[in-house]
Amino acid sequence: TTAGDAMAATAAARNAIAGAAPDAPTITWGTWDDTAPTPAFTALGTPPNAVEITVGRTGANAVPLLLATLWGGTDRGISATAIAAARSVQVVFVVDIDEAWGETDFGHARTALRDALARLGATASPVDEVALVVHDSRYAWLWSPLTTLSTSGAVATLDASWAKLNLSSRAGSNASPIDGFDCTVHVGPSTDNFTTPAGGCYPDSPRAYSDETGTDHAVGLQLAADTLSASPLSVARRAVVVLSGHPPAGTPAAAGAARAADGFVEDRFTELAGPVPRTAADVATAADTAATTLLTTLGAHLWVVSTGVADPMYDTLPRGDGAHRPAAAATDLPALLAGVVAELPIAVVQ
Repeated sequence: TTAGDAMAATAAARNAIAGAAPDAPTITWGTWDDTAPTPAFTALGTPPNAVEITVGRTGANAVPLLLATLWGGTDRGISATAIAAARSVQVVFVVDIDEAWGETDFGHARTALRDALARLGATASPVDEVALVVHDSRYAWLWSPLTTLSTSGAVATLDASWAKLNLSSRAGSNASPIDGFDCTVHVGPSTDNFTTPAGGCYPDSPRAYSDETGTDHAVGLQLAADTLSASPLSVARRAVVVLSGHPPAGTPAAAGAARAADGFVEDRFTELAGPVPRTAADVATAADTAATTLLTTLGAHLWVVSTGVADPMYDTLPRGDGAHRPAAAATDLPALLAGVVAELPIAVVQ
């Protein structure tokens, strides 16, 4: 709001009214819900996603009129008021948590996601929602469902949850799961032993068994589509933002056999399992189908932010107004994701 105040004052000062500078504009921040039957501006509503500005020449700065004396005066005060607001949005982040990232690079991805959440929360409309999907091998999990950001404490609760986000948990141990060093993975007959320590390297993350190789981006996109399809909310804008550090890779027919033999069911998160076997080409085709559904059926535009990978799939996915933003290094991810967030709130003006 401070930056917005300064920009509004600068814009007003550069546009003379009847040959003279206008008054300092009257600026009021507030909220606007474009899903309401009759959208209206609520002054001082928080978090602010709208602004009302009045500009003109009044009082001692009124416009002098040559013929005003006919009405017993010498000038006339004039002004105009307009409201601009960010459109309501639903954003689903889809994040690859394959171990190919490495902890250090994934740490930058986690920072980028938390920063993006903070930016969305700071300017959320009364109905804006965010969800987070993570995926690895043939599985995708709904880490956090669609959550209304303007609800008291919602952003802080989501941030605390996203702070625990890490790579898929392998059987093994790590004293500090976000310290930038890879975990010590069990080998030999203990490869899939998640008993000691309980939950593996990153116990807050979904598990990945030894037979679950490959990365299926399509299942992540499909779970994003399922999440948006289940929402009754009618918003002006939907976006799916993919954050990936790994190109599509085939999943073998055996993927899932080890967890079945272990009797493990991932019941902490809503889970979607993709078909196996699936080649990298199969993944690209299925991802294209899911992205098409997101755009044409659900009106969700697609952004892809990738690092350390170069794959044609990222550039050919149907994306509407979205784009592919490749990162030269993982350290670029926070700035790239901030740029994506800045592209989401298309303005409406009254």
